[in-house]
Amino acid sequence: MVPVGFGKTVVSHTAAQELIAAGEVKRVLIIAPLRVCNEVWAIEHMNWEHLRPVGMATGSVAIRAAVIESDCEIVCINFEVLTWFFEHYAGEFDGLIIDELTKFKGGGTQFKALRKHVRKFKWRLGMTGTLAEEGLVGLFYQVMAIDGGKTFGKNKKEWLREYFYPADYEERSWETDAVGSERLAAKIKHLIFEATVVENKPDLVTEVVRLPMTESAQAMYDELRREGVVHGIEAVNAAVLSGKLEQVANGFLYDGDELIDIHNEKIIAIINHAPVGRQFVIAYRYVEDLQKLREAFPDGRELRDSASVVADFNSGALSALFIHPNSGGHGLNLQISGCSDVIFYGPVWSRDQTDQVIGRVCRRGNPAPLVTVTTFVMLGTVEDVIMLPRLAGKGEVAAMFRDHLAGLI
Repeated sequence: MVPVGFGKTVVSHTAAQELIAAGEVKRVLIIAPLRVCNEVWAIEHMNWEHLRPVGMATGSVAIRAAVIESDCEIVCINFEVLTWFFEHYAGEFDGLIIDELTKFKGGGTQFKALRKHVRKFKWRLGMTGTLAEEGLVGLFYQVMAIDGGKTFGKNKKEWLREYFYPADYEERSWETDAVGSERLAAKIKHLIFEATVVENKPDLVTEVVRLPMTESAQAMYDELRREGVVHGIEAVNAAVLSGKLEQVANGFLYDGDELIDIHNEKIIAIINHAPVGRQFVIAYRYVEDLQKLREAFPDGRELRDSASVVADFNSGALSALFIHPNSGGHGLNLQISGCSDVIFYGPVWSRDQTDQVIGRVCRRGNPAPLVTVTTFVMLGTVEDVIMLPRLAGKGEVAAMFRDHLAGLI
C-alpha cells in the first residue's frame, strides 16, 4: 500500500521482469482498469530504459487471444474480461499483478472469476493507494484476491462477526471499533508493504466554497427532501432520493428523459473561480454538469473525446480537462505540465474516488509547488452531509443521510 503517485507501475513492472529473469515465474498477468491499461501500462516502458513493452490484451476477442497466445512474458488485461480470460486461459500465467486492488472491495462477478484461480499464481501482488478509504469491510475481498482466503477465511459473514458488529437489525451495514481495527491491521500486517513518503510531490491545500441556494430552488429541494416527491417526480428509495437531491443542488432535475432547469448558481461560481492562465481539472458527476462545463470552458475536453486527450493535456495544449471519478480516478498521470488546480463540481460520496481524482494531479513529478483542491457545495443540502467527516464507513454515512432527511442536519 503506497501513496498515489509513488510510482507503483514502474516498481511492479521492474519486479515482474526481475522475477522472470531469475526463473521464479514464467509469465505475469496484469489486471487493471481499461483506461489504466491503455494509457499507463501501454506506455510506461517508454519512460524507463530498463523496462520492456507489455503485451496489451485489450480490445476485441481476437486481439486479446493473439496477445495471450504470443510469447509475451508480461500481459495486461482489463477487469471486465476476467470471466472470459479464465474460461479460456486459466493456468497460462504464474505471476499476478492487480493494479487498483480496491476494484475488488465489493466482490462481484469478475472477482468470482479470479477467486477460483488465485492460488494457482505463485507470485501475487495487489496495488492500491487507498486500501480502506471506503471502510474496513472492503478488506475481505481485497485480501482474498491476494491470498485466496488464507488470512480471513472464505466465509464473509463469519469474518464480519469476528471483527465487526451490525449497525442495523438486518445486518446490512457493519461497523467496528478501535480494538477491531487494530486486530484487522495486525492480521494483514504480513501481507502489506507500506510506503508513506513521496519525494518531489506538491503540497496540498483544500478549500470548500459554500453557496446559498436561490429561494425557489431551496423550496423545491425541501419539498423533495420531506416528501420524496416534487413536480410529480418520485424518488422510490433512499439511494434514488440522494441522487435527486444532488441533482437539485447542481441546478437541475431529471424527469425521465426530460430536464428541469432549476438554477445556475454553481456553474457561475465555478466560472468565476477557475484560474486564468493555468491548467485545471474539473471532476463532474452528471451529463448535465458536463454540458454546462463544455459551454463555460469551450477550450476544455473530456477524457472520452479522443485517445490523445491525456497527451494533449500533459503537453499544455489543453487548458481544462473534465473527468468523471468513475473513469478518471485511477492510474492517469495529469501532473506533467504542472497543473496545480483540481475542482470538484460537487462533493463525491466515495472518499476513495475523491482521493484518486486528486492523486492524478498531486503526485510525484509535478513541477508545481502547490496543488489546490476546491469543492463547491450548496448550503443546506445533502452536499453538506457528504462533506462531513466519515470515519466509520457506510453505516455512519447512511445515518447522517437519514438525519438530513429528518431535518436533523
